[in-house]
This record gives sequence, C-alpha cells and structure tokens, in this order.
Amino acid sequence: MTDATILVLEDDPDIRGILTQLLRRQNYVVHVAASVREFDGVRVPLQPDLFILDVGLPDGDGFDVLRRLREEGDTPVIMLTGADTEVDRVLGLEFGADDYIGKPFSHREMLARVRNILRRSQMVQRVALAEGQDERIVVFGPFTLFLEQRRLARNGSEEVVLTSGEFALLSALAKSLNRPLTRDQILDATQNREWSPFDRSIDVLIGRLRRKLGDDPRNPRHLKTVRGIGYVLTSSE
Repeated sequence: MTDATILVLEDDPDIRGILTQLLRRQNYVVHVAASVREFDGVRVPLQPDLFILDVGLPDGDGFDVLRRLREEGDTPVIMLTGADTEVDRVLGLEFGADDYIGKPFSHREMLARVRNILRRSQMVQRVALAEGQDERIVVFGPFTLFLEQRRLARNGSEEVVLTSGEFALLSALAKSLNRPLTRDQILDATQNREWSPFDRSIDVLIGRLRRKLGDDPRNPRHLKTVRGIGYVLTSSE
C-alpha cells in the first residue's frame, strides 16, 4: 500500500519536514498540517488512509482530535507523543489510537509502524476466508461479526462501531472462537510484533472491546481472561 495517503498533524516544522521526506521516499502521498484548524480544513476532502497526530498542538489537543476522528470513522491513527510517557500511550489507546510512537523517533521504527498499520488496515478491508459464507460470519451471544464486511451487529441489526485495531483484535479472537490465544499470538495477528511484559496495548484494547460488548470486566460473558495464557472469545450466551 505504498501509494497510501497520509495526513500528518504536527506543529514542529523540523519534524514535519522529516516525516514528509521519510514517507515520500517510500512513495506515500503525504500532506501536512501545522494546526488543528489547518488539519480540519484538509482532512475531509483528502480522505487519507492514515493519520499521524501530535499530542501537543498550538490550538488544541491531539487527544481531542483523536476523539473526533473516532466519532466519525475508523481510519487508522498513530499518535506522536513528546514525552513518550505511559500515561500518554494509554490515553491514546483508550481514545482509539491504533499505535503510538515517542519523539525523537527512529526512522526505521516509524516506517515499520506505518507499514504495519496500513497493511493491517488493508487486510481488514479485504478479509475473506477461503471457504463458505458461514465461515465469514461468527456468532457469539447476541453479536454477529461479519468478517468480510468488517461489521459487528448486536441482536441482528444494531451496529457496534469498531476501530480498525478493535476489529483486528476481535476478528483474531473470533477466528479462534472458544480457543484461547496468548498475548504473543494476538500481537502477531494484529500488530505483527511480540508482546513484552511492559506492553499494555492488548489490555487496553481488550478493555475497550469489553465496554462495547457490554461485558463486566470483573465477570465478562464473552471476552474472558484465561489466567496464565491470554484471552478467549466464547460463543456462550
């Protein structure tokens, strides 16, 4: 997906320049904005495939921008955090970011994160299993997950809006319905990287999904923790 369109919201001109050159060398179509006002003026007509958002901005907050984007759709978002603190990372994931990276950043790491998210987004959009129609639909409790259309419905018709990261996690668990997956397996399926003891991204996504599924985190009905292993999606009511 090297012809993907990326919109960068970053007020630091040096970082904007670095990102523009770095991404354009990989044949991405890159547009930049230095403020929230400028960003809002170009994002709708551009319809980018990926947003890269700075947290600290001269006329707003990157987290507020992220919340608005999530209310409108599920285009992937990478957050840039100046301090790269755990608080910023967790907040970004809680608000619906697909990934985060601290400044200053490694050029190789930035490109790897961008490639991974765009690849995952493309796979989610085109997901189609090899066999029959029934295998492209997973039913658990009152929910129906349509893998091909990347939709989740409650009670047959009520739409449950998922971000691309949430859908990737839920579809990975749904394809192993009633069989637990380890954190390593989940990260490999959704983000193409290994889990570390300090990585809370999966736990944050699990928490977001449980809220959307109406699961009590202390006694979840659908998305359960398997102690010492990871998580499992169950088909029971």
